[in-house]
Amino acid sequence: MMWCWFEMLPRRTNGEEPPVDVADLMKRYDVVLCPTSKSLTHTDACRVASQAGVRIGTLAGVTEEIMIRCMNADYNMIAERTLRLVKLLEQSGQIRVTSPAGTEILLPIKGRKAHASTGIFREKGQGGNLPPGEACLAPLEGQSNGVVVIDGSMASVGVVRDPIRIEVKDGFATTISGGQEAYTS
Repeated sequence: MMWCWFEMLPRRTNGEEPPVDVADLMKRYDVVLCPTSKSLTHTDACRVASQAGVRIGTLAGVTEEIMIRCMNADYNMIAERTLRLVKLLEQSGQIRVTSPAGTEILLPIKGRKAHASTGIFREKGQGGNLPPGEACLAPLEGQSNGVVVIDGSMASVGVVRDPIRIEVKDGFATTISGGQEAYTS
């Protein structure tokens, strides 16, 4: 069994490509784990390595606490629940999200195919985010309407001090308001 540990400088943003030497190394192994501060999930480096048959687990923002609490989970149960949610999403015509903080948005999804990130990567070329349990799809372009209020945490920001309010009209954010983080994120 051959293994390698490689450290790189943190990326500035999610999706920024790793250095060329890291991308090259990613293609040379059967399994690659990417514990990083910013996500490498949607990079060409991951896509090329996956197409070469590499199984890839990306762990953006992972901490020791997350590793202890989440990586010991029952992945078969997570996969079962995630696949059940994917099926429900694909049978639905729209998603309505509400919250006590003021979120009220309709997201049309009829005909969309959902993706399951189960955390189980047994076949060559499989991969996804760890910890797992994500069922996702994109709403139909130009059709979402409503308000989203972020009062917890947000990617690239972390826990927000003041809620961020985003008004959506015909699939586009038309107004963003809130504390300082609403204007810097």
